[in-house]
Amino acid sequence: MPRVCKVCDHPCLEEIDMLLVRGDSIAEIARKYAISDDSLRRHQENHLPATMVPSASAVEVTRADKLLSQVDVYKNEINELKDLAIENGDINLALKAIDRALRCIELQSKVAGIITERPVINIIQSPQWVALRTKILYVLDDHPAAKTALMAALDGA
Repeated sequence: MPRVCKVCDHPCLEEIDMLLVRGDSIAEIARKYAISDDSLRRHQENHLPATMVPSASAVEVTRADKLLSQVDVYKNEINELKDLAIENGDINLALKAIDRALRCIELQSKVAGIITERPVINIIQSPQWVALRTKILYVLDDHPAAKTALMAALDGA
């Protein structure tokens, strides 16, 4: 039975998501809401972008819109902070602001579907498929017509 996400089940889920979107420290969020750092990271990686993608549910759409607008607000604030840091010659702060801005852009790209984290699998090159195909063709050695038809079908796929 799959594990239930402790963050998704948390009564303060919306607040936690907002803090994650804003880029607050995972350690601080974990302390504040008594959740492990690992649970927060898993939630951020696996559930946060998914909840931000608009769906058929009006509640989810509203939630996604809120989170996206919050990302925009934080991105603007981060850019202002970056500009101020550059003006004051604080390179470390400017670099941190740039890093946060890039995280906002990455999150927006995930939500928009520009970046996907789903692996691309080429089944034709998988060792399991090659082994299965070899076994099937070996079994069909006694049935040349079926083997020829199968080869033609596989080559056309």
